[in-house]
Amino acid sequence: MRSQWLTLGLGFLILGSVWLTSTQISTLGAGCAGDRGPAQAPVEELSDVSRSRTVHLCICSDDPDFRPAVVAIRSAVSSSPQSHRFVFHFVTTLELSTRFLNVAKLQLPGIRVEVHADEELQQAIQSRILFRKGAGRKVLASPFNFAPFYLPHFLLASSQTFHTQTERLIYFDADIVILGDLAQLFDMDMQGKVCAAVPYCHQRLKTYINFDVLHSLGHEGIDPDSCIANRGLLLIDVQVWSAMKITESIENWLDVYRASDVDLWVGGMSQPPWLLAMNGNYTRLSDDWNCNSLGRHSMIPAEAAVLRNLGFEDTHLQELHVEPVANGLNPYVVLCSSTGKILHYNGAMKPWLLDSDTISVPVCTLPESLRAPQADQSKLMLEPVLAASRALVARGCDRSGSASQLAKGATTSTVTAQKSAAGELPQASAQATSTDPDVHACSTAHCAAQ
Repeated sequence: MRSQWLTLGLGFLILGSVWLTSTQISTLGAGCAGDRGPAQAPVEELSDVSRSRTVHLCICSDDPDFRPAVVAIRSAVSSSPQSHRFVFHFVTTLELSTRFLNVAKLQLPGIRVEVHADEELQQAIQSRILFRKGAGRKVLASPFNFAPFYLPHFLLASSQTFHTQTERLIYFDADIVILGDLAQLFDMDMQGKVCAAVPYCHQRLKTYINFDVLHSLGHEGIDPDSCIANRGLLLIDVQVWSAMKITESIENWLDVYRASDVDLWVGGMSQPPWLLAMNGNYTRLSDDWNCNSLGRHSMIPAEAAVLRNLGFEDTHLQELHVEPVANGLNPYVVLCSSTGKILHYNGAMKPWLLDSDTISVPVCTLPESLRAPQADQSKLMLEPVLAASRALVARGCDRSGSASQLAKGATTSTVTAQKSAAGELPQASAQATSTDPDVHACSTAHCAAQ
């Protein structure tokens, strides 16, 4: 029981930290719009699809630590007035499926969850993966890093709610906290595209793809300067995805990578082949729907240049304890968390992986001029929060002023991650039932209510 409360407690604490961070950065991210490239589709203006259909939300993971997945699911429910439409699909190994089923019953009451495992498909995916040193972390070679490209296959084999006629699904990484309404995202006009994702123009396709190798293999028509997209959140049109054979295209790129004597791509495993297969054919979402890079240790020069353009001067960086290093700035400074609907801890410094001794580390360092007036402090309190964190929350930031002043109020992703224990997750949405959870363990052999 103690471990269960610790797990829930840590999950609760992450969202409080996220809320605190989001009140401190203001609208700096808006200054990046000119550097993004193609315009983003405004979700709130394009909701022309029926609001009654089931919203399928998917996570793929073989991580035995279920805390981030539980937090992602709970935060999605608590952030949506339409959570009664949600069905969560957790795709994992056969061994972990039973464990997650038990966790879901205990920690996700009133939430519809289906747990899927397919060993044959898992092995088929694994057979296509070749890990090379230039790819980065070995964990990226997991078949569950590629499983999002096979979601219809996993779900059709065992789901009680997902069918061949199902039009859409949303995939998201487990290392996120959701502050926006995913039903609103689900209902948007996708403009006939395969999927919707958030572009990231601080990095270009040539950052990952070796175009000399690509051209030598006879592949043309791909722009090396096009923005990449982070697939930590994907809204997928299942029918268009299937018709355009995106999964098959990704498999073809994996085969090309395996057959090449020289690395076709670096710095990733599943992201590069997906980017090549999509080749820009996706609906652009705003930064709000995937505010990423939380927990990253440093910013590359191109990313650091954006800070300079927004008014960050050396004195501001010093106040944030951000230091110039050979490859940019350390640690990473997050610009979009003030408006983020999804906060993505895709850096190596995950809040739930830190020792509890780090709780004493300040969540942010703020210039005196940006601290909220005493009269406004009560408005910035998030109830309930840990007593040890109340003073930090009360310090909140003044969200007005010039770009230079706003730069002073930014927080760093590393420090944010260190202070993940700042408050509790909101209670589940009123739409969620108070009865036992509707949880199902699914495999190719069975899909029985537990």
